Amino acid sequence: MARQELETGLCELGSRIWEAIQSDDAIADRLFTLVDMKLALDNVTLDDSCLDPDVAKAILMDVEDDATNLVRPKKFVPPSEWAKLALYNLAMDWVIDQALVRMKLESKWPFQRSDRLRPFAG
Repeated sequence: MARQELETGLCELGSRIWEAIQSDDAIADRLFTLVDMKLALDNVTLDDSCLDPDVAKAILMDVEDDATNLVRPKKFVPPSEWAKLALYNLAMDWVIDQALVRMKLESKWPFQRSDRLRPFAG
């Protein structure tokens, strides 16, 4: 039961975060700018991280969105394109993780449940 509750909670939180990002152009622009900066600092070129539009559609589009123009199945997407998506996702995860850690440090949020009982010693 706990695993199911965790998975449900993570899905709900992810949806709320994504809605907040998409509802504020400044957040979305900053997020994607920071991801591009991280990729550049890691010497990842645009060729290494930008998906071809047809590949992006094949990987990211839900079947229900437009079944008439389907570029599937995903198994026909070259491994190099999957690698581009993985690089970009890794950079985005890093940016979001670092932003959350910095938010916690700056606002002196507790990092663990037991930390809630004592003040942050930073």
